[in-house]
Amino acid sequence: MYVGNGFHHYCAILKDGSLHCWGRNEDGELGDGSVVSKTQPVKVALPKPALQVEGGLTQTCAVLTDGTVACWGVANKTPMVVQGLKNIKEVATGSGYACAVDLAGTLFCWGNNVYGQLGTGDTSFGIVPVQIMSGVLQVSAGDKHTCAVKAGGTLQCWGYNNQGQLGIGSTTNQHSPTNVAGLSGVVEVRCGANHTCARHAGAISCWGNDNQDQLGTTPGSDNTKPQLVSLFDVQSVALGINHTGAIAAGGVFMWGPNEVGQLGNGTKTGSGKPIAAAVLDSVTPSMLVLGSSSSCMLAQMGAIYCWGGNVYGQLGNGTTTSSLTPTPVIWP
Repeated sequence: MYVGNGFHHYCAILKDGSLHCWGRNEDGELGDGSVVSKTQPVKVALPKPALQVEGGLTQTCAVLTDGTVACWGVANKTPMVVQGLKNIKEVATGSGYACAVDLAGTLFCWGNNVYGQLGTGDTSFGIVPVQIMSGVLQVSAGDKHTCAVKAGGTLQCWGYNNQGQLGIGSTTNQHSPTNVAGLSGVVEVRCGANHTCARHAGAISCWGNDNQDQLGTTPGSDNTKPQLVSLFDVQSVALGINHTGAIAAGGVFMWGPNEVGQLGNGTKTGSGKPIAAAVLDSVTPSMLVLGSSSSCMLAQMGAIYCWGGNVYGQLGNGTTTSSLTPTPVIWP
C-alpha cells in the first residue's frame, strides 16, 4: 500500500493497485469527475493500476504500472495520461507543476515556471515534460521550489527562494539545479511550502522558512543553509505546508504549528522541536505524509490514520470535524 498527500486531500493505493482519494475536490483533484469534496475515500478510474501517487495544491498525479503518468485536477476532472513520459518510477507534484523521474534516473518537469521551479534555466511555462538532468534518485516538489537527490548522495534545489528554502546560503531564486552545500549521503528530500528537509545517515537537516517553528532547530529563525534537527534513527521525513514530521526509532515525531491538532499529540500547542504523536502502541508506522494542516500515517498492517484539520474531509473519517489525535480512515 501507498499513501500520497495533496495540500487538502489524500490518496491511497491499495494492494491491488486501485487508487482512492478523499478531501478537497473543488478543482477536481480527487479525480472522480466531480468538484464535490469527499469525507471518505472514493475510487479513481485509472487506465492501469497505480504504483505511486502525489498531490499538489489543486492537482494529483500517479505513476501507473506501465510506466506512464496520469494527472488530473483544474482543467481535467478525471485522469489523463501525460504524453511523452515512459518508464517512470516517481512523480512529484507542486503548485501547478510536476516532475517525474524515470528508471534511468532522468528528471522531467512541466507546468508553472514563474520562479524557475522547473529547472529549465528560464521561467517559460512548460507545456510538455522537459528533460532537466540525469543521475536523479528522488525528487520532491514544494509550492514553488524543487529539490532532487543525485547519485552519490548530493542534493540540488531550484526555484523560489524568498526564505532560503533552496539551502544555498542566499534568498536568490535559481532557474537551474543548484548544489546544496554541507550535506552528504542524502537519501531523501522533502519540500514544504517554503521549507525543505533532507534525510542523511539516519538524521535530518532542515532549512528555509521557520515562521511557525517548522524547521525544528532554532525557533522562529529562517535559515538559508541546512541545520541539523535533534532527531536520530530516522526512517523517513515528511513535510506539510508549514509543519514537519518523521518516522524515527519506530515512532512518529512532529513539529511546527498545531492550531488544529496537526501534530497529533492531543493538544493545540505548537512545538519548535520534535515531539511524539499519540500513535497507538499497537500500531507500527510505515509511511507518513502531511498536508496543509493535517497529517496521515500508513501503518504496517495496512490501516491509515489521519489527524488535524478536516474542513474538506481530508481525514477520511466521514466527518468534517478536526481531530487532535490519530483517527482511522473509514472505507465506504
